[in-house]
Amino acid sequence: MKNKIFFLVGIFCLMFTQDNIVAQTVKEVKKPNVIFIMADQWRRQALGFMGEDAVITPNLDQLAKEGVAFKGAYATRPICSPNRASLLTGRYPINHHIIANNMVLADSLASLGNQFKKAGYQTMYIGKWHLDSGTYASPGKRSGFDDYWLQTIHHNHFETRYFEQNNEKRQTANRWAPDFLTDKAIAVIDQNKQQPFTMVISYGPPHTGGGKGFEESWQPGKRINKEIRYGYGYSAPKQYEALYQPFTKIERRPNVQLVGNDDSNFVIPGYFGAITSIDENIGRLIKHLKDIGEYNNTIFVFTADHGEMLGSHGRMTKGVWYEESVGVPLIIAGPGIQKNIKTNQLINSIDVLPTLLGLAKLPIATAIDGKDYSALLKGNKMDGPKEVFLSFDRGALQEVERAWRTIITDDYSFTVTDAAIYFKKSDDVGDDGIVFYKLKSDPYEMNPIYTKTASKEDAIVMKQLYIRLENQLSKENDHFLKTHNLK
Repeated sequence: MKNKIFFLVGIFCLMFTQDNIVAQTVKEVKKPNVIFIMADQWRRQALGFMGEDAVITPNLDQLAKEGVAFKGAYATRPICSPNRASLLTGRYPINHHIIANNMVLADSLASLGNQFKKAGYQTMYIGKWHLDSGTYASPGKRSGFDDYWLQTIHHNHFETRYFEQNNEKRQTANRWAPDFLTDKAIAVIDQNKQQPFTMVISYGPPHTGGGKGFEESWQPGKRINKEIRYGYGYSAPKQYEALYQPFTKIERRPNVQLVGNDDSNFVIPGYFGAITSIDENIGRLIKHLKDIGEYNNTIFVFTADHGEMLGSHGRMTKGVWYEESVGVPLIIAGPGIQKNIKTNQLINSIDVLPTLLGLAKLPIATAIDGKDYSALLKGNKMDGPKEVFLSFDRGALQEVERAWRTIITDDYSFTVTDAAIYFKKSDDVGDDGIVFYKLKSDPYEMNPIYTKTASKEDAIVMKQLYIRLENQLSKENDHFLKTHNLK
């Protein structure tokens, strides 16, 4: 009888132990959630912890302490649609075929939504899309995103126009877009009963835009009224703009010049104010995830589709190769990722998707051009690329051609342009359309070096960079350099 009792107790203990092992295993293999936050026209310098722009971003500063921040992150093509497509597909524009704004992303591509949906994730997209005509997208035309709150292309950030799920009727929310979209994201997370989830939150600001009548303020030199900033229409709720007054006292980058007759100081409250508002909304989102117990099992990515010149080199907005235009923020945090690391590793938009797939331990499609940096994020040594390759063809389909190709290394920036069209009358490039910068000694790119006036030493480096650029474009089957011969 005793032996029988001991036998039964032993069986019970074994079963209990096995159940615990199974439960532990299930807990261990639970897939992490993914929240991918993307802003529009937010330059890399505009983060408090970077110590460059005088901007207030406490929540993103804290997120950087809890993960890895890249000090050398770049937009593959610094314009909305092409770079958004690169972020979502891990491909160069020549391979995902979105070369300018207002083009439609093929649903068949192995995009972020498609890849994570295939792996069993609930996939959600909230905010600005800008990868189609801006109208309702029917199911099966959403690049793998199951749930859909798509903001149309409309830069009045106080009047959010959007399509919700399968409702083909456009809706309007007369609220500041970051507040509205964050509320929507929190509500959707609470409604979602399927785990894990992948959510993209795409904020429209700090892109140009404003309140009523903002369309009239896009040209520099016009002050429409007290609610619209002088030139380009940057704006934010009043309490955030007030943080940056008086704007004339805010320190600017040494390469800032007049934009025509427009003093770009006037746009600071609207641009920086929008950034601080988004930072506060990101803080709300993080707090909610902590409250519901999902924060520690969530991978966060924060980045932008391109930067903003904000008066540097006498320019506004984007579309050029200068650091303010092509440099973007990139913070990645989450389970297994190192904490409080600021890395100089160069990284391109095409690298974000494969890195995210690597962190989630998901297969990476062979068609992806980018590199997986998940090992680096976890503290392992990696031999990453020592350069990034950037490009531009035109801003939008209806615009005249303006094109350039760039290679950026830790030390140099080298650009070849189609000087005959867009840059011919500027001093951005030499007569042959080429410009070279030594980033270590000239971080603000204030001392351009041209082919005709380069020293022998600089000429040698320029030829070497030209060859590296040529080799890369040859791999991409990009024939841009066929009209140039610097070798």
